[in-house]
Amino acid sequence: MDMSPKGDAVGFVRVLDEKLIAIPDRLGNKRADTFENLLVNPEVGIIFLIPGFNYILGVSGKGQVVRDAELQEQFSVKGEQPNLILVVTVEEAFVHCAKSIARSNIWNLNNWPDTKGIQSYAAATVEHAKLAETIDEMQEMIDKDFDTRMY
Repeated sequence: MDMSPKGDAVGFVRVLDEKLIAIPDRLGNKRADTFENLLVNPEVGIIFLIPGFNYILGVSGKGQVVRDAELQEQFSVKGEQPNLILVVTVEEAFVHCAKSIARSNIWNLNNWPDTKGIQSYAAATVEHAKLAETIDEMQEMIDKDFDTRMY
């Protein structure tokens, strides 16, 4: 099983018809774990979180990996097309009251916790992987990746 967060600008998931939705595969770690797993088990479960909305949209169905030039062009951002697209045949779609989201106050910025005491991603990576790079060098690489490799 694989869980892979997806996100992009509003509308990045496309409804192709009554039963099909498509989700582009954007740049990431280039491991394609999700797609490899789909070849063995095509079952897909998706939870859509919508900022400010205390309900979730749940979708389940069968997924397949697609490489289609026309579809890839539809998902082009800043001249960059996704290499692969996840197409899901929807078997069930439902709106669900997610009281845990409401209780968490996730959409209320005033209730966000203070993160000053939490180790940065750069620091955790350097420490865990025992890298030769400094935390500042790793942070610079992370920042550059976000600035230049979003699409």
